[in-house]
Amino acid sequence: MSSYDEAVLALITGTAVTSEQVDEVRRHRDAVTALAEEVGAGARTRLPEAPVSWCSEAGTAYAEVLVGVAEALTSISATLTTAELGLSSCLEVLQARLDEQEAALASRPVS
Repeated sequence: MSSYDEAVLALITGTAVTSEQVDEVRRHRDAVTALAEEVGAGARTRLPEAPVSWCSEAGTAYAEVLVGVAEALTSISATLTTAELGLSSCLEVLQARLDEQEAALASRPVS
C-alpha cells in the first residue's frame, strides 16, 4: 500500500491526524507549562522561609506545615514538567504524522 493510499485510508477511517488536534495538544502543553512555572515559582516566592526555631509549639507546627507545603508544590511542579515533556513528545509525533499525511496526499498518483 502506498503512502497516499494509507493517508486516504486514515481519512476514511477517521484515524488521520488533523491540524486541530495538533493545535489542541499545543494549547494543552502551553497551559501545563505555564501552570508548572506558576506552581514552581509559588513554592519559591510565595511561601515564607521557615525559621530554624520557634518560641512555641504552635509556631513549630506552623513551620513544619510550611515546609510540607513547599515540598508538595515542588513535587507538583516536577510532575507538571514531566507532563509537559510528554505533551511535547506527543506534539512532535502528531506534527510529523500530519506532515507525512499532507505530503502523501499532495503526491496523489496519476491514474
